[in-house]
Amino acid sequence: MGKIFSGSIISLALALGMMSPVAAASPGSLAISLSANVTTAGTKTFFSTPGAVSIPLSSTPLVVKDGRRYVVRGQKTKNGTWAYPAKITSPPGVTVASVELGFNPRSHTQLLEIGRPTTSSLQNATGGEIWTHSSTTSDPSGSFEVVWHDFAGISLAIVKDSISWTNGGGYVSAFTGSEYLYNNQHTGWALTGSSFMRYFANGHTKAVVQSGAGFLNAIFCPTITQDPAAETFISVQYNHAVGHANGMLTGYVNTWASGGCTNLIGYYTIQN
Repeated sequence: MGKIFSGSIISLALALGMMSPVAAASPGSLAISLSANVTTAGTKTFFSTPGAVSIPLSSTPLVVKDGRRYVVRGQKTKNGTWAYPAKITSPPGVTVASVELGFNPRSHTQLLEIGRPTTSSLQNATGGEIWTHSSTTSDPSGSFEVVWHDFAGISLAIVKDSISWTNGGGYVSAFTGSEYLYNNQHTGWALTGSSFMRYFANGHTKAVVQSGAGFLNAIFCPTITQDPAAETFISVQYNHAVGHANGMLTGYVNTWASGGCTNLIGYYTIQN
């Protein structure tokens, strides 16, 4: 049985509108806010706690500067699973990245580093494409993506949601949204299914673009382990980009891995 982490959730129990309100945080000069289930408490002792598992980071393509470490407390869903949605709300012009450092299935916690990605690593991580969250009086825009990578820093699966919206009178009057899905076929990853939704929320004060996707690799892990049944799975249920009437952008994701070689992969997020 493989590890399950970073938001093991299948239902929409923690969909927008049913989550805790965003609480202010103090992540250095980032000027962002984080959801109430994210705290700096306990970061120094995270890996000394029984059950803690570290993520291989030696070749993670995304490098965070001036980052701070945060513990994400899991939220139990109605169906008994655990989700770890770290909601990040950022103002226009701020690019934020989060890198998973570890998780603990016993205490239902996750360790993230959140900060500004370096320009060079951001270009590498996005293939040279950088879309900065921008805002004018009427047309803010931005994106949020989750990237799964292996121990060599190679991108395995990507789910990205982009949004552009129009504000007026304290409401989101209109918006457009799109998704981008990627699976690394060269290393054996296949897309097994996907979903895409766009909708208004909270009385038209928010617009939401969300994607879900499943990925499977039936080649890589069996080759390493010599076990033909050692398949590895990645689930993204769901990735969200949320535009607010005040021009702010919120991004969050529920995602997890399971199966044979989950100890060799990890993920990071980029919010532009």
